Amino acid sequence: MAENEKNKINVSVDLGTSNLLIYVEGRGTVFKEPSIIAIDKATQKVVSVGYEAAELVGKVHDKVEVIKPLNGGVISDVDMIREILEFTFNKLFSKGTSSINKLLICMPSEITETEKQALILLGKELGVANTRIDEEIKAAAIGAGVNIYQPFGNMVVDIGGGG
Repeated sequence: MAENEKNKINVSVDLGTSNLLIYVEGRGTVFKEPSIIAIDKATQKVVSVGYEAAELVGKVHDKVEVIKPLNGGVISDVDMIREILEFTFNKLFSKGTSSINKLLICMPSEITETEKQALILLGKELGVANTRIDEEIKAAAIGAGVNIYQPFGNMVVDIGGGG
């Protein structure tokens, strides 16, 4: 493995309607905040993400727009998802997206193939060539210690927080 790849991290993202969770292998969950972004309307630059953006709901003036880019588990604005992820990765990691080796994005099982491809493209646009998409329910089962390869019945319930 090349020296520069050894210092890279593996990241998982759960794009929830209510919250965005970012997990880093070996560190655990490093970000758990609302899936909300505030944008300056004139410059289209990110003003804030997460709790800071949530605090602006109902309080902003006509120069700032607060956006929830996921609605009912479905991405309604992929460009704003990209902005949220880029802003958050730059905030969390000193080298931003260039420090990410692998990116796993978890989404609801009912997303379409077109939406899956859009998310893989989004990862590549962020500079992460090794981007994968997987179902939230599968990731939750694995995280709960369920061996998904054994022929045993298990019930996993993802109640989520979105509406």
